[in-house]
Amino acid sequence: MMNDYPWDHLVIDDFLPDDEYQKMVGDITTRKDYFRRQPKERVSEQGHSAQSDWINIAKRNNYIDQSFLEKHFGVTRPYGRLETTYNINYNKANFHEKIHIESEKKILIAVCYLHPEESSGTILHYPDKSVACEVEWKPNRCLIFAHQTDVTWHSYIVPDEDRMTFNTHLVLKR
Repeated sequence: MMNDYPWDHLVIDDFLPDDEYQKMVGDITTRKDYFRRQPKERVSEQGHSAQSDWINIAKRNNYIDQSFLEKHFGVTRPYGRLETTYNINYNKANFHEKIHIESEKKILIAVCYLHPEESSGTILHYPDKSVACEVEWKPNRCLIFAHQTDVTWHSYIVPDEDRMTFNTHLVLKR
């Protein structure tokens, strides 16, 4: 169901079939040590370079495409050819992603909460950047929105346990 507060977005629970979700989380959590060793507080593994099962799970279960965009969000702005990209974001405990807006090349953004069981979700902001609401964290919940310049401001805070999300982006093809 479409939410319009403070801007249009979808929240879909049980985004991946349970068996696929369990496989993806299993694959990613086995690599926690790899992520933890990285010097940055935020580590992103791009799908095109992944040598693990999660990318295959993502591709098998992808329905974030141009028809999904047009069905749920209409045409938000002119764009040419689009492609789908995938990444895993691993955020270390006590990390704070400041208020930001996605790159202009990202047309549609889907963030699926993976791990841990409890964390904080995504904070949605008004165009003036004040806090509007939070999309509550729930494993296998997906937040989906179409980029809107100076509108779709958001942020998140990682409390005391590392957090992992699986992200799908519909982007302008290079």
